[in-house]
Parts: sequence; C-alpha cells; structure tokens
Amino acid sequence: MIIHLNERSFEKFGEGDEKIYKIVCDLLEAPLYVFVLNYVKRKDAAEDIVAETLYKLWANRTKMKGPMHLQRFAYLAAKNMAIDLLKQVSHEKTLQAGDVGQWEELIDEAKTTKELEDAEFTFSLVMKEIEEQVERLPSKLRQVFCLRFKEGKDIGEIAELTGTALSTVYNQCREACEKVRKGLEEKGLKDLS
Repeated sequence: MIIHLNERSFEKFGEGDEKIYKIVCDLLEAPLYVFVLNYVKRKDAAEDIVAETLYKLWANRTKMKGPMHLQRFAYLAAKNMAIDLLKQVSHEKTLQAGDVGQWEELIDEAKTTKELEDAEFTFSLVMKEIEEQVERLPSKLRQVFCLRFKEGKDIGEIAELTGTALSTVYNQCREACEKVRKGLEEKGLKDLS
C-alpha cells in the first residue's frame, strides 16, 4: 500500500492538520495491522502496536521529509515495536522445555517474515518511484513506455497503434527507459535500475 499525498496535503499534515492525519490513519491502519499481525500473531497486540505507531507518526510529523518518508517511518516503527514485543514476551515468560522450541520457531518465523516483508516493502517503494518517473516523461514517451511495459505490447504493435515507424518506437522506448533509469539514479536507486 503506497500513500498518495500531494505536496500541499503533506505540508498540511506537517503543520498539524487533523483531517489529513485522519486520512493518513485511514490509509495506513489496515495494512499496518496485517503487517504487524504477521509478526506478533495476536490481534490485541497488533491493534496496540498500530495505535502506538499512528500516535508516533503524529508526534513526529514535523520531522517527516515527504510522503514516502512518512510511510517508511510508520512501517519501521511498527516492525520495531513488534520485534520488541516478541523479545519481551520471550524474556518474561517462564518457558518450559517444550515451549522453547515453539518460541524459537516463532522468532525464526518472524525473522523470515520480516525479510520477505522488507523485500516486498522495498519493491513497492521502487515501483512507486518508477511510476512517478514515468509520469514525468513527455506524453509520447510515456505513451510508448506504458504500451510496452504496462500493457506488454511489442514494438510492432505499438508502431501500428500509434502510426509511428518501428525505428521511432524503438528509439522512444530506449529514450523513455533511459530517462526513468536516470530519474531513479537521482533518487538514490542506482543499484536497482
């Protein structure tokens, strides 16, 4: 789930606009709950962590650098609280010999789930950035890029649809990809492009 806030809405959030905060909470609450529940496996604990995360988001709103930072902050805060809870539970509970394996299994599962979710989260951030770079392309390049990579059309089909020469479509695809790649590099995503 990617939060779509325009710059003005984000500024209003940073200034303390409670309506924007409510919108952010509505967008984040369900995905954060599922995210945390995968760690802690307890509905009540997941609800508490999500509530605390949304509170921390509000308390730190002036430190946010942009909508993606806001979302990254929320997921990292929730993940850290979930892991802290797992550690706390494992230390507080007097474990019997049979329970040790169960807790070790839960912690291992949380680590595996964390790695998968971190990868999925990173992928969603990169895809969002690619979408933003595509939106910045000139209209002809954006059209060719979308036909090629979103709709899966080949160069010949695109040439036919747009009434453009094959070589022109090929060059437009290449140019669009290069512009998206450079945009990703400028955002610090050089190794991913």
